[in-house]
Amino acid sequence: MRLVLTESQILEIQELHRKCSTKRYADRLKALLLLNKGFSCVEVGEILLLDDDTVRKHRNQYLVQGAKSLLSDKNNGTKPMLNTDQLDKLDKHLSKNIYSDSKEINNWIA
Repeated sequence: MRLVLTESQILEIQELHRKCSTKRYADRLKALLLLNKGFSCVEVGEILLLDDDTVRKHRNQYLVQGAKSLLSDKNNGTKPMLNTDQLDKLDKHLSKNIYSDSKEINNWIA
């Protein structure tokens, strides 16, 4: 699906891009401008070193929520399964021990 932007939408996106100091947010705005020029999501992904599904996600988010919605992450994460004391203990342990993968850390936690 080609994205067709009006001149005012292009100007808004360009202005947001000029003021944007976070690279990943700027890439989201550039993706919109490239889609408007007729590049496919796959091509935009190759140009910006993004997955084409990510480009589609940004395009769809823009269509539903507008350009400013691309300037933040709504990902707040999940609530930790460890309490504060357990996290402190884990932090101290990891500062003294090196693991090759997360499975070993999970085993230590268990």
